[in-house]
Amino acid sequence: MEVRQILVLIFSVILLFSIEVEANSVTLNANERCGQNYCIVSVAHLMTNADKYEKRKVALVGIVDVSNPQSVMVYLDEGSFKHKVYENAVAVSAPLIATMSKEKKGLIQGNYVYIYGKYYSNIGSDKGFINGTIDKVESITLYGEN
Repeated sequence: MEVRQILVLIFSVILLFSIEVEANSVTLNANERCGQNYCIVSVAHLMTNADKYEKRKVALVGIVDVSNPQSVMVYLDEGSFKHKVYENAVAVSAPLIATMSKEKKGLIQGNYVYIYGKYYSNIGSDKGFINGTIDKVESITLYGEN
């Protein structure tokens, strides 16, 4: 090897080890679209970025389960919905759902929806809802209808 090649190799190794990677500071916004009023987020994105959305208005996308008005949940995917995997779900405060007609509940049950409300990571933890709650729900629409 020539001296020049050795110097390039040494410089490359020094440069490589001097690069500091801060994975925790990287924000991936591929699953987020923020508009003037809401950030549209998936259940997975909300669960992994709870601090970012604390007390913010969100439009949560997921599969809704309104079969039990006391514990309305939005699930990450069909498997989580089918098997009631609460670790893959976010709770929804029920007042708006309680006022829905039986037909509307039947229309949204088990389907992908947008739930527009404010996210709180600590509400519901006493009931076992470890991923927080969408509170102050303003509307619920079927995915693809808006």
